[in-house]
Amino acid sequence: MQSDRNCFSTMRTLLVRLVLLVMVTGAFAGCFSNTKRYEALIGRPVPDARLMMLDGSQHALKSQVGKAIAFLFWSTSCAFSRSAIEDFEELARLYEGRDNLRFIAVSVDSESALGELESRIKEQDLRTVEHVFSGNEGQDEVFLAFNGDRIPYVVFVDARGIVRLAELGTGGLERVLDAHFTLPRQ
Repeated sequence: MQSDRNCFSTMRTLLVRLVLLVMVTGAFAGCFSNTKRYEALIGRPVPDARLMMLDGSQHALKSQVGKAIAFLFWSTSCAFSRSAIEDFEELARLYEGRDNLRFIAVSVDSESALGELESRIKEQDLRTVEHVFSGNEGQDEVFLAFNGDRIPYVVFVDARGIVRLAELGTGGLERVLDAHFTLPRQ
């Protein structure tokens, strides 16, 4: 009787450990799969998609080859995006005046957030960055073309149209810009 309880207790402990292992492995697999999802873009040509500019005009991504482009995918409703758009604007101002570099902020907000987006642009003086807004939230064509699934998300495409950076947050963008450009003299 005692040995049956010990056996049951041991089996229960093993089962709990197995369930925890599966849960932890699954959680990490999700993180790694997102990282691999972004890394899969590195070294690849810019995808075929259309930019829906805030003014309503449309531009094919592939037609933008010839200039390097830093993209920030963000949302007015995301707390992390608020600091990311400020960092992105600051970098855009540092490199302002370079004809071969663009900074494009892609809002992944819903159509109903257009007023909030326009207010945020004005209040935060986000004038150096070009703004893209389709109103399609996470179904934005450019966001999906760059394997976007979380924000804030940064992508850097060099002047030849090759993706050189794709990662969450803006931390790596400054390093990539430093490697590709010299800051203008003040």
